[in-house]
Amino acid sequence: RFGLFRWVRNHRACCYSTQTSPSRGEVAICNLIDGTKHNLPEHVETASRVAFSPDGTTLAVTTAHFKGGKEGKELGGVWNVESGRRIRPLIRPDGFWSCNFGLRANYSPDGKQMVMGYTDRLQLCDAASGAIVHTRSDGDPALICEVEFSPDGSQVLVAYRRSVHLVDVKTCEIIRTFKAAWLARFSPDGKTILTTTSNRYQDFSLLMWDVESGKLLNTLKGHTENVYDCAFSSDGQNIASGGTDQTVRIWDVGSGGLLHTLTEHSDTVLGVAFAPDGSTLATASRERVLLWNSHKLPDPSNNAARAEDPVSR
Repeated sequence: RFGLFRWVRNHRACCYSTQTSPSRGEVAICNLIDGTKHNLPEHVETASRVAFSPDGTTLAVTTAHFKGGKEGKELGGVWNVESGRRIRPLIRPDGFWSCNFGLRANYSPDGKQMVMGYTDRLQLCDAASGAIVHTRSDGDPALICEVEFSPDGSQVLVAYRRSVHLVDVKTCEIIRTFKAAWLARFSPDGKTILTTTSNRYQDFSLLMWDVESGKLLNTLKGHTENVYDCAFSSDGQNIASGGTDQTVRIWDVGSGGLLHTLTEHSDTVLGVAFAPDGSTLATASRERVLLWNSHKLPDPSNNAARAEDPVSR
């Protein structure tokens, strides 16, 4: 079963995770120039997140399963992309061992820092050594679902099940809180935040917020079940989203209008990602990964249209 998908910024390689059993998984790195693929040689538990460093030389893979069982402390690791060698493990915070979501991790835009979230504990650390720079714990029983740096690296988004915190990197203090849940993404210019809504109220909308004022800018309605991933295009003009309703929806950022609905997947869509140059959209579900030509998506007048020809199946 396929899952997460991420691009290297130079568009020459991509990464996706597969689940081979309830507790086992593989992470594959694909070269998009020559079509070659290799799996990380060391066994990887089912990946909860994958993230390339900005220069594409390292890959962080986080899991929801401890290496060594309950007594273990490893929740993934950092790998060298070229050699496939593991550089160092990613370690859970002391005193914490139970978390259904697993560890969340992401790189800063300059590649010098990593942000990690586990249960309600947020950590900012040195990307090379893993040394902790800042730690905060808000005592939120909802658990951390996602973490992401702002494009300028000065702020971090921390998404819980019921809210999203905007955190200052230097002080690790909360700047603003948004009423949202599950997922949070910065726009490429850092001025807008995209979040999902809670399924508690059976509302599966996407919300767009102004970072500076905290005001709600727009509500994107269309999904009929949980949204598992969303992403801005590199130019900030479009948004892709996918989830349990097995569709991928493309939205216009300016108007909030639905542009396209992709229905090629027959299982939950777990990952969506635009290539850095905007030419390709990757969508990953439990059964396969599809690469789409971003400029040749289905006719927007037919929201149920099926794609004529994904770039790669």
